[in-house]
Amino acid sequence: MIIKKRLRDKYVVAREKPKKRLKVLKMVAGKFYYPKDNPKKPMGEDAFYICEKQQTMGVAHGVGGWAKKGIDAGEYARELMTEAMNAVQLRSKGFVDPRKVLNDAFLNTKAKGSSTASSIVTLKEGVLHGVNLGNNEISDSSDSAYEYEISVKAEDILVLGSDGLFDNLYADDIEEVLRWTNGVFEVNDLAQHIADIALSFSKSKDFRTPFQDASEREGHSHMGGKKDDITVLVAQITV
Repeated sequence: MIIKKRLRDKYVVAREKPKKRLKVLKMVAGKFYYPKDNPKKPMGEDAFYICEKQQTMGVAHGVGGWAKKGIDAGEYARELMTEAMNAVQLRSKGFVDPRKVLNDAFLNTKAKGSSTASSIVTLKEGVLHGVNLGNNEISDSSDSAYEYEISVKAEDILVLGSDGLFDNLYADDIEEVLRWTNGVFEVNDLAQHIADIALSFSKSKDFRTPFQDASEREGHSHMGGKKDDITVLVAQITV
C-alpha cells in the first residue's frame, strides 16, 4: 500500500509495511466413550457434543442417584448436551459464550434428572473460554458454574472428561500419557488410549486413584478405582 504524507509543503512518499497476519488457532477434536456395563442403561449416563465449526465442545455426567427414584439420569445428560449443541448452532456468528450455552441448555432441558459434571469450552482468538459445573448437589443450577479463560498456543492439547476419567486418573497421569505421544497422534486414537487406561484403573485395586483419595477423606476404605461411565474428549490446538 502506498501512502502520501505532506511535510512542510512537500510530499513524502512512503511505503507502508504490510501488517503481519495473525495465525488463527483452531481446535481439532476427537472423542471416545465407554458406558458402564449396565444392561438396564446400555447408553450409560454420560453425554457430550463436539462442534468444530463453532470451535466448541462439552461433556455431562448424569447424577446416578436418580436411579433410586426410577429416573435414568443419562436421558437428562443426553438432552442437556443436545440443547447445548442447539444453543451453539443458534450462535453461529460471533463469539459463543459458554455460560450462555450452558444456561440455555439447562433452561431447555425437560427430562427429569441432573448433571454433576457439565463442562462447555470454546476457542476464540487464542483464548480458551470455559464453564464448569462439577460435583455439585442435585439442586445446584448452571448459575453456580465456574468460569475460566486460558491462553493457548499451537500444539497445546486439551483433555475434557467425565467423572469416570477424573475419578480414575490424576492430572499427572494424563499429562504423562500426552508426553508419550510426542505430539504425534490422531485425536480419536488418543481419546481412546486415555479412556482405555482409565477403564483399566477403574477395574483394578492395585493403583491409587483420585476416587480412593476422596473415599479416604470421607472415612471409607476403598481401594483402587471406580467403575463408571468414561468419556474422554481430546482437542489439539492447531493453526
